Amino acid sequence: VKREYCKVETDGRLMIVTINRPEVYNAMHHMANDEMGQVFDEFAANPDLWVAIITGAGDKAFSSGNDLKYHSEYQKKHGKRPPMTPKGFGCLTTRFDLEDPSDLARLADPRLALASLDGLVVIDEVQRMPELFPLLRVLADASPPSRRFLLLGSASPVLLGDS
Repeated sequence: VKREYCKVETDGRLMIVTINRPEVYNAMHHMANDEMGQVFDEFAANPDLWVAIITGAGDKAFSSGNDLKYHSEYQKKHGKRPPMTPKGFGCLTTRFDLEDPSDLARLADPRLALASLDGLVVIDEVQRMPELFPLLRVLADASPPSRRFLLLGSASPVLLGDS
């Protein structure tokens, strides 16, 4: 498979994915994220692959994160932000920011929104929806575990204990 933004090597049960944009310190734009999403879909579908390692090409940076220059140029050219994948960096995460009205709308029915997700689910500012905690406990205990939750914000042990 010809890839433009990453290189993929396999060695037994190991897959090594190299972000291949060293000219921009391996910064990610939507095309690179989509391509990595395809790679990790292939990884998930292959029972012979057990471990994946992500690295970056060049000797300056693993990845500088979001390609801000590309985003700025895209917005100037098209008058809008570039398309974003809901699965986050490399299509490896699903992210909800509970300070963002569109993310709150996505969680109008939390069970429906969260139960179908796989992989890492990041919920930022989780203290804004303490009613999520009982559902998150049920979903995190599901067998086999297909998802993990990373809770950010004021997710203190006291708040968790009160759920």
